[in-house]
Amino acid sequence: MVWCKVVNTTRKLQNLSQVEGVLYRLVYLNPEIMYEDMEAFALWLTDSSTGWVVNSFDKGGIQTLCDDVWNNFQDGKVYVNKVKRMLLFNPSLRSSDRCRIIGGKFRRSVKYSANQIYEIVQELMLDGKPLTADKIAKKLKCSTVTISRNMDDETKGIISEYNIEARKNEKMEKIGKAIRELLDNSKDKALSIRQIRKLSSIPDQYLIKEALKAVKG
Repeated sequence: MVWCKVVNTTRKLQNLSQVEGVLYRLVYLNPEIMYEDMEAFALWLTDSSTGWVVNSFDKGGIQTLCDDVWNNFQDGKVYVNKVKRMLLFNPSLRSSDRCRIIGGKFRRSVKYSANQIYEIVQELMLDGKPLTADKIAKKLKCSTVTISRNMDDETKGIISEYNIEARKNEKMEKIGKAIRELLDNSKDKALSIRQIRKLSSIPDQYLIKEALKAVKG
């Protein structure tokens, strides 16, 4: 078995998160490793007598951590960023090779056109809620960087105008709810802007006056 350098630091490990990172690199860089070997390494590493940790860790906690790391690898549930860091810590790879592997392994081949993004934007607008790059990205199952890169200026302008109106509607809805609540609880039916502002948490006096006119009308 070829063991790679998995503890790439001269500082002592201080918490389980740091130990977890070491175990992920260990298993990823040594795919032929057996669970028993990984567990034995983890128990050895987290014993203060080895000089790698500040204080010895609880044996039960380390065994649970080993189970989690092992099961995540078996099920393929390893975050991309974790694997990227493992590759970057591999001393047997040159810098150019690391970049090439990471780029080829994790670069998305799926691309979305400006028209496809625009169609999703139109669909999300039906909800009446403000739009964000994160919402669009989740709908297309891609990153926000992909959305920003492929969205055209016209769509960005449409979203900007839509969000102004959508946020205004949200505020008006909160103000209206506050007005109705105050009217239900008020005996003289006389409302002040200060009362509405306090209950709705909306400081915009213009919107409050607009909402009051709508209620009276």
